[in-house]
Amino acid sequence: MKTNLLSLRTNRNLSRKELGKAIGVQDYNIADWENGRTEPSITKIIALADFFDVSVDFLIGRSFKDDRLCHIYEGMSEYIRTFQNDPYHRQITELIDNLNDKDKRKVLDLLKHIIKDFI
Repeated sequence: MKTNLLSLRTNRNLSRKELGKAIGVQDYNIADWENGRTEPSITKIIALADFFDVSVDFLIGRSFKDDRLCHIYEGMSEYIRTFQNDPYHRQITELIDNLNDKDKRKVLDLLKHIIKDFI
């Protein structure tokens, strides 16, 4: 659980204090869980899963039965963490998030066409 919890928290750029406040615990509790010194109660596990919008199975590490999937997830997490701090990526994402699916497809097709000219 400690690996997934740490990854979820850092991918959202949350401090331990912010996460603790959101689920009703102290920051040192979050540190203990992330470092494997203690385990949260089932009610806190559920609160964490709800907060991060993941399953309890995922949170406690039961979702990936194949190590290859773990590596894919870790790679995606690193990719997401890298682009969260990119102001252009954030602006593009905010603009696209407000579109419906049909318009998102149009923007994607247009971007592919534009980017093709730069590659």
